[in-house]
Amino acid sequence: ELASRNVTANAVTPGYIETAMTAGLPEDVKAALSGLSVAEVAVALRRLIDGEEMGRARIAGEQNPVSIRLQIPRRHQIDPALLARVSVTNRQGQRVPLSELVQVVPGAVDRAISHKDGERVTYVGELGWELYVPTEFALHVYDALVEAGESVGLRHAGYHAMHSLRIEKAYRSWGHDISDEDTPLEAGLGFAVAWGKEGGFIGREALLRLRERGAPGLTRRLVQFALEDPEPLLYHNEPIWRDGVLVGRISSGMYGHTLGRAIGLGYVANDGPEGVTPEWIIAGSYELEVAAERFPARVSLRPMYDPTAARVRE
Repeated sequence: ELASRNVTANAVTPGYIETAMTAGLPEDVKAALSGLSVAEVAVALRRLIDGEEMGRARIAGEQNPVSIRLQIPRRHQIDPALLARVSVTNRQGQRVPLSELVQVVPGAVDRAISHKDGERVTYVGELGWELYVPTEFALHVYDALVEAGESVGLRHAGYHAMHSLRIEKAYRSWGHDISDEDTPLEAGLGFAVAWGKEGGFIGREALLRLRERGAPGLTRRLVQFALEDPEPLLYHNEPIWRDGVLVGRISSGMYGHTLGRAIGLGYVANDGPEGVTPEWIIAGSYELEVAAERFPARVSLRPMYDPTAARVRE
């Protein structure tokens, strides 16, 4: 049990993003999963939970599950076949199909593997599973997945591959594109804020004031770029030029193999009275500076890959 009350996925304090974590909170299980260190999670939770409740919380890195991501572009053909072929042994020594176990909540003591609330999740723009596996079962489940996946074309994909895909889909990365110095509105994540959450949240009033002012109230905004020339590469911190004026830097960049050119995310800033309205953003002519040379770039407020999110809703 990590906490005895709800923890939001992105907690904000004076309007800024506090940290990034995924909270799974069914009635009988309290759990939060985070890519941050145990110490960082503890600091964030102590800001959100009063002393008495925090005293009952248990935060232990060695109890964290291992996350195995199964992202499947050809999911309709491969997904059911792969999950049906994999079975694991539960604590009673029984063989149970993985397709059954992915529906249980995290922390169930009689299961060898679980998936957060049975949701389909993605960080690459295609549907799949994030399997949260107790440490003692991780190697067994991994081996079973690899063996079952051989006949359906399962391949290993490294972190750089995931990084490239998530940038094409304009998914934000904690520490690169969002931090405790950014607000959800600046990051283009206002849609993910639970504005009407019962009891509110830390920083709600500050965010509401900013939202009421509208786009002119924002002086910076995260947007997506694509270089017109397919040859140069983007990595991080490349200067962003709008109409010949330096307006920001790339926060995440990589070659997008689906889109066929380098793709980047970065904040553009405007201290003028109009702020960073969508009209101001789109009206500009942009260049990204790579190795002291400027290259024309397209800008977008929507993901350039699957902008309507049709693939992740199928």
